[in-house]
Amino acid sequence: MICPVCGGDTMVCDSRPKPETVFRKRKCLSCDHRFATYEVDADLYQKLTWTIDALLENSEARIQEIIHGAMDQIKASLYRDCVRYEDGG
Repeated sequence: MICPVCGGDTMVCDSRPKPETVFRKRKCLSCDHRFATYEVDADLYQKLTWTIDALLENSEARIQEIIHGAMDQIKASLYRDCVRYEDGG
């Protein structure tokens, strides 16, 4: 892996495997910058991507429903106010 700061080579200082991921602490051999990485199994990454995409699609649809519902309520309220005003109320 290359250093995100200088582009130099890095070494792994610490590695901690976990189920389906690996957490690694790394150090740049050129500038001594330290950073961490999480390595995720490709199949798990694909599943997470699909899940997140599905949640975003559902969220967008739900937000649109809420906005349309609010707009309908505002229109109804404005209509009621206009009718009251015309009736003299």
